Amino acid sequence: MTASIVHVGDVRGLITVPPDVHVVGWYAGSARTDSTTGSTVIVGHVNYAGQGPGAFSSLTKVKSGERVGVNISGQGTTYWKIVSLKLYPKLHLTANLFTLNGPRYLTLITCGGTLQHTSTGYHYNDNIVVRAVPWLPVKTPPTTTTTGPTVTIPTVALP
Repeated sequence: MTASIVHVGDVRGLITVPPDVHVVGWYAGSARTDSTTGSTVIVGHVNYAGQGPGAFSSLTKVKSGERVGVNISGQGTTYWKIVSLKLYPKLHLTANLFTLNGPRYLTLITCGGTLQHTSTGYHYNDNIVVRAVPWLPVKTPPTTTTTGPTVTIPTVALP
């Protein structure tokens, strides 16, 4: 699965997710992919009413040891090895997932768990969080691309 990446911010402490389910968001308050410390956070939809499966629809199926490739303009392509998949209750994501210091991680976040019907529509009760650590080769040089930044989950056929 390959998806385009856009920058996203937060509103009142909640990270915004791109409205297009086929696009993921690199959280501007997180580390760059070419950083040597902290967590790079990318968020996306698992699915959405009227749009079908989202960019992160396969995130629940990844396994430890699989590889992820991320290409962000000006930062080159970085490669990561998945080390964990956890379910967190909504609004209870831990601060260490967003740190700019400490160990290097790629943190992928989508909705999951039980789908509930409320007065405002359908909502998942939880977030699925996949963590990955740098994998060699850590980075390839930035390239000029007309397609823009992408994330590939999982990456197949790495050198």
